[in-house]
Amino acid sequence: MDKKSKALIYIFIVLTIALFSYGYNKLVIKHDYIVHTHTACDDTQYSCFKTTCAKDSGEDCEEEVYAKIAKNIKNVDLCDQYSGTCPDLTCEPNEPNCAITYCSEDNLEDGETCVKTDAAEGGGEVTVEQNEGVSTSTATSSVTE
Repeated sequence: MDKKSKALIYIFIVLTIALFSYGYNKLVIKHDYIVHTHTACDDTQYSCFKTTCAKDSGEDCEEEVYAKIAKNIKNVDLCDQYSGTCPDLTCEPNEPNCAITYCSEDNLEDGETCVKTDAAEGGGEVTVEQNEGVSTSTATSSVTE
């Protein structure tokens, strides 16, 4: 091998080790990355996401009302997610790299609907559904006097 080939291989190895070290430091040691998950949502105040279960999905499918949250993992308290005692994630005031996304027609994914219970109208529920890329709106009301 000539000197240029050896130099290129050496530079490639050094860069690979440097990039691996940087990634390991950022992800494992500093916990500096964003997690995307669901958090509790009050559908009387906000437009929340709601999962819809297929009829053939069985008993293990639960319809839940939630908002989506993106938060830096280093600002999340450790807890045992399998025990069911983890507090819901929230964004503190002026917290960097934290955002809660409420439901709108623009950010619906497959199997999701938007739900907002209108407390001022006596509990009417407004639902926005997405069917294969086409959004439709449906309003139901359960006003009792």
